Amino acid sequence: MSEVFERVYHIVQAIPRGKVLTYGL
Repeated sequence: MSEVFERVYHIVQAIPRGKVLTYGL
């Protein structure tokens, strides 16, 4: 689809790691 949708989809899949990294910092 669009690049934006692709980015959002990738971010959604990376949420678990993102939360860990965010709280880690």
